[in-house]
Amino acid sequence: MISRRGIEIPLGRVNNVLFNQSLLERLIGAGDLLIESGGESGQQIFTDVRNPDRVQNSIHAAIDGPRNS
Repeated sequence: MISRRGIEIPLGRVNNVLFNQSLLERLIGAGDLLIESGGESGQQIFTDVRNPDRVQNSIHAAIDGPRNS
């Protein structure tokens, strides 16, 4: 890998997290992740994310924070 790129979206600005997987992507455990935010660009698409459903759940858990029962 010659180059890298990073994007940072503060959790407080995340409005929605969605993922898409084709049948083939489901078989190999990958997919696309779409993060909608209140930022300048509005949304970021991350392609070929491993286990996008788990990443989506992790982001939602981080946004919700610890809950007191």
